[in-house]
Amino acid sequence: MGECGCIACSKRYKLQAPNGGWYIFQMNPGCNNCCVGSTVYISMLQTSKFYYEEELEHIPTIPTIGSGKEVVAVIKCGIPKDQAANLAIKTMVGSETEDNKIDEYLAEVLGEDFWEEAMSHAPDFVQPT
Repeated sequence: MGECGCIACSKRYKLQAPNGGWYIFQMNPGCNNCCVGSTVYISMLQTSKFYYEEELEHIPTIPTIGSGKEVVAVIKCGIPKDQAANLAIKTMVGSETEDNKIDEYLAEVLGEDFWEEAMSHAPDFVQPT
């Protein structure tokens, strides 16, 4: 996974570890070159030797929801049904064949387009509202 370098462009978040190090979460939405679905990479850095302090400063802290005793971070791993339906429609609108039916080839192309659209929306942390 990530052989093509795709994870280098993934969203990253940080969380302070109890030992003074950092947890780095990389949210990879999937890749056409590696043929991998969405993944979350979690790295535990004992020290900041792998990142320059300036680089760590630019990585946002994990967003949390709630307050007081109940503070959580939520990672969404997919998309809601309505959003999936809208993305599927987006990839199929204007797709025509000679007999107005979607043949096997076009279905494969549309499926790949839909996969690309859907994967671009996950995984990610749920943002507080």
